[in-house]
Amino acid sequence: FKSAKVNFQLGTLFKLNNLIPNAKENPDLILFVADATQRSRHLAMAKQIIDLGLPTIIVMNMADLADKQEKRLDESIISEHFNTPVIYIDGRHNKNIKPLIDLCDKTLQSEKALQSTVSHNDINNLPKKNYTEIESLIQKASLKKKNTKTSFDFDSIFLHWLFGPLCFFSVMSLFFFSIFSLAAPLMDIVDILFSNTIVFLADTLPNHWLSQLLSEGIIGGIGSALVFVPQIAILFLGIGILEGSGYLARGAVIVDRFLAKIGLSGKSFVPLLSGCACAIPALMAARHIPRQKERILCMFIIPLMQCSARLPVYGLLLGLLFINKPWLSGLGLTAIYIASVILSSIISVIGSKILGIKENDDHFNIELPNWKTPIIKNLWSQTYHQTKSFITEAGPIIVLISIVLWLLSAFPSEQHSFAMMIGQFIEPLFLPMGIDWRVGVAILVSFAAREVFVSALVVMFSLGAESTMLASLQTATFQGTDTLIFTPPTILGLIVFFMIALQCGTTVAVARKEMGGWKLPLIQLGTYICLAYALAILINILL
Repeated sequence: FKSAKVNFQLGTLFKLNNLIPNAKENPDLILFVADATQRSRHLAMAKQIIDLGLPTIIVMNMADLADKQEKRLDESIISEHFNTPVIYIDGRHNKNIKPLIDLCDKTLQSEKALQSTVSHNDINNLPKKNYTEIESLIQKASLKKKNTKTSFDFDSIFLHWLFGPLCFFSVMSLFFFSIFSLAAPLMDIVDILFSNTIVFLADTLPNHWLSQLLSEGIIGGIGSALVFVPQIAILFLGIGILEGSGYLARGAVIVDRFLAKIGLSGKSFVPLLSGCACAIPALMAARHIPRQKERILCMFIIPLMQCSARLPVYGLLLGLLFINKPWLSGLGLTAIYIASVILSSIISVIGSKILGIKENDDHFNIELPNWKTPIIKNLWSQTYHQTKSFITEAGPIIVLISIVLWLLSAFPSEQHSFAMMIGQFIEPLFLPMGIDWRVGVAILVSFAAREVFVSALVVMFSLGAESTMLASLQTATFQGTDTLIFTPPTILGLIVFFMIALQCGTTVAVARKEMGGWKLPLIQLGTYICLAYALAILINILL
């Protein structure tokens, strides 16, 4: 606002006509939605909008929490002071929405000509002047307090210098552990459904390559990916609960002190946690980090966060490592996330030295939301759409690659297929990792989408259901020998490889856009692939 001219119009300032086709030069009405429990900051900002002479309605949201915390104000006094309508609503439970709609209609019918009332000198003095005025207004408009019991202060525990970090570690461990333990029964149901379908098709259809393509290539490939959808859904559900309850912001405060040691701050927590779902929105979420160097560093380590596309891979590999022991698989998944945090910290420290970022270069400030009980309806909707998006985006790729791989492995013959020719050509590259050409081909196609690795193994090893798939892979040997392929060292090496390697072309493309060029994304791509490959070989040799 400091650089704005005296008589500017808000519509021109934000260029609404560039965002909305055929938009008017000025907005017809502004709904200023304020947090009724954060009155000072929000009403001070509302005053800046009202002072521009724009038709405004102040919507005080979270009315239920304001009543509970005895922070409700007299609407008539606020309305008279600002000369603009004021209404309380509860957006989470859709209360008082109809009166708000009626108020909008009434205000639009009585719209006055837009005319700014702010001078250039007023703009420079707005913050201090506004806060003084608003504090006085709040005292005047405060309603008489009721005799209510004081609610328990959860922040005294979750933000405590000792209990806070312990609670954070416990919450995140329970979160990742539940991805395996809670998903196991649902995964069994999906597995039984697809395995029975494959058996039914094999018994019903004639013995023809088209029948095998349908049952093994298409149905088997889809089933091997969909069996891990419960884990992905629980991941999205867990993040929704953390965000909806208000704990996500507390987590940012807890990790700020740690992040400051490695060149980041609490502002990086949300992008990094978002990376556990998908690196692409996480890279975009890093835009709000004000310091350019910290923003670049945060984006550089986001691919090391374990995205949901890796879950099917970890589900298979941990299942191989801990047969019929889901609780150990859950602990293993937690260890993977802890290891990724440690590795990210090491790379971040190195990166901060290179970029010249000093500890406490910037102070972390955040407005903590109120503790709330997440709304089940919203959680379900969010989880459903995010899981559906994952299926619809990854599904076509999985089906296409499964079909191509099956054709390559079946023609011209199973004993001398195209996939075998390609695999044996590249096998020397993967032998140091302790794996054969079939696993090597699965790794190569996983660069199109990590989750394709599972369906690729199904095709390359001619496997069926997940239960039999684990047993078959556990006893799989190098062709012509008795040497097992999936031994603990090779499994751990594969886990580390998928932990680190940047196997997503879309992520690289988005990183190029967000980082402003190809240089850093290509360095990121080469560094992570080489590091993943070297560590996988080292693990196989040492263990």
